[in-house]
Amino acid sequence: MITQKKPQDSILSLKSALSCLVLLSIVAGFSFFSSGQLHSMIAAQWDIIDFIEHGTRRIVVVEDNRWFFYRPEANAELNFETEEGKIMIKSAVRQDIDEITYQVRIGNAFRSFTAKRLKTSGDFTVMEDVYLNLGPGVHQVNISTTNRLAYFKVFREEEVWAVPTERRAFTPERYQRNYTLMSKDSESPYYSATNSAPVTFNAIGPNEVLGFARYFINDADEEGVFDIVVNNRVIETVTIPSRRTGSYWLEENPEQEISIGRRFEFDLPAGEHRVQLIPRSEDTFIFRTIMDVPEDLPEPDDPVYDIDAFDDVPVVREALSGLQITVGSSLRYEDNVFSLSDHDIDRFDDGHERFDFIDTRDDFVINPFIRMRYPFNFGEYEIEPYVNFNYRMYMNNEDKSNYFLLTGLFNTYRDFNLNLYYGHYADIYVRNYYIRNAANDIISDEMFEYDRNFYRVYPYYRLTSHNTVLLDYRYEEYYHNEHFTAYDGTANTFGFGWRRSFPTFFLRAFYYYREFDGTNITPDDDPSYQSNIYDFEFRNKRVELFNTYDFRPYISFRFEDRFFTKQYVSGKVGRFDYQSSRNDRRYSFTIGSEFYLTDNLDIILDYNYFLRDSTSENTYVSQDKDYIEQTINLSFEYTLRF
Repeated sequence: MITQKKPQDSILSLKSALSCLVLLSIVAGFSFFSSGQLHSMIAAQWDIIDFIEHGTRRIVVVEDNRWFFYRPEANAELNFETEEGKIMIKSAVRQDIDEITYQVRIGNAFRSFTAKRLKTSGDFTVMEDVYLNLGPGVHQVNISTTNRLAYFKVFREEEVWAVPTERRAFTPERYQRNYTLMSKDSESPYYSATNSAPVTFNAIGPNEVLGFARYFINDADEEGVFDIVVNNRVIETVTIPSRRTGSYWLEENPEQEISIGRRFEFDLPAGEHRVQLIPRSEDTFIFRTIMDVPEDLPEPDDPVYDIDAFDDVPVVREALSGLQITVGSSLRYEDNVFSLSDHDIDRFDDGHERFDFIDTRDDFVINPFIRMRYPFNFGEYEIEPYVNFNYRMYMNNEDKSNYFLLTGLFNTYRDFNLNLYYGHYADIYVRNYYIRNAANDIISDEMFEYDRNFYRVYPYYRLTSHNTVLLDYRYEEYYHNEHFTAYDGTANTFGFGWRRSFPTFFLRAFYYYREFDGTNITPDDDPSYQSNIYDFEFRNKRVELFNTYDFRPYISFRFEDRFFTKQYVSGKVGRFDYQSSRNDRRYSFTIGSEFYLTDNLDIILDYNYFLRDSTSENTYVSQDKDYIEQTINLSFEYTLRF
């Protein structure tokens, strides 16, 4: 007898979710699951293994199925006991992530596994399964990870005659056409039907069918009515109000108005059944149906690690667990190394002696670097020191070569992050300028060079599953060489931003207010200024390339409106007064992509265009300060994980 499910009974309990694994169900669209083929796929069933000790328990909804997953903590590893045989470890991470590394320990032996992204389900990224084939005896097994947002579930292989199933949306055998129903941040497949061409599919019970229905609003604005028919018998009639939806639309026909959605649900008893969704009204309906369908079973060559694959834990390895070291280098081409204006470029190309300090106007820059980070976990609180050392070597203009050191301390508690940075940038050589006396006579030609200390506080909070609020504060100290101390100063930058995660990409927007104050100002020179800065970035999520590699394209744009604060007296701007009444507009555009060649090796290729446009009562400012610079950068990074 067919029974209708009440709405309050629609949420699957853990018991019913597990029992779905032993239900035989099939869709006519997958006709290759004939009786003989079905028996050929019969394999061992996976039964859950309960943890003896665990950190945090959380319900994770994966493909409309609700499971209890468990999160290990620094002082509470996931811990269970099992006998010999094959076990399967499932993992899910509550963030957008490409891979996760975790450690499985048996007694004093361990092995680290890296599971890659499999799919996204709601707030979670579901990772690949890991299989372990344990030798004879009873084993005490522990699971731990440095990722505080990772959750785990473990199953044991039992030799029973059943086919594992999974709950998912499926394609019916018969329908008119397929549609994609869009909302603000999701999309779902739907299939259309009319009274003469109903949605039709076959299924094997016992099974549970969940569905969602809408219809195209007609001119009469009447209610939409359809029947659920099983084996030529109407088991339920569903009515949909004629209210229009305001948040959903069809990707294929966004102008078509559709009704609000109506959820339906029914159970199928044991046996084979033919199911139809038949509209009574003259409207076109669209349906999405979900039920248990056979799961793809692991191929025989899936990685299985027996007990001999586990190693004793060396003291050094245990101490270094979680350490990441990234080494790499970049090759960058700069077409305007000394930020020359068009006027200066013409003079340089003509061999003017003023530019004897320049070897070549463009240059190649080799930038080797090393980065390290090492996390420490204290329950839900994680602290991670970070260091990044770079050396930039200019191939032709050697005086431009310099180094910088950036250190950080990343603090994380639940959805709140607080990142602290300190950086030192040494020997930053801009170009040569004339030194003049009080009578504006040239005394010498000196290198304009400075050092910079950089301090940054960068907190951000994940407000919802898709939205993150960003704050930024930076304090910088500038120390010029003895000939240019008038340009020494400090800068304060305050920023507020927002980051939004969409199904396939991220958007980030930032506004900064920046204020630079000179500390050794002379009567003629005051470098102080104030800026409004607008920063936008589009970053795609990882996309498969040639079925082998992944890549992630990105585009960013930055605009700074800088106003110099030196007092301006109308009509009294001298030839060498480059600050009063000056306004700089700086534009920066970057387009590029990251390419993921292996688990450890990444390549980054990007192009940047920079423009400075200056205006002032002093007409020489625009002539001397406007410039364009273009760079092309190719870099590689290799990461070692311990």
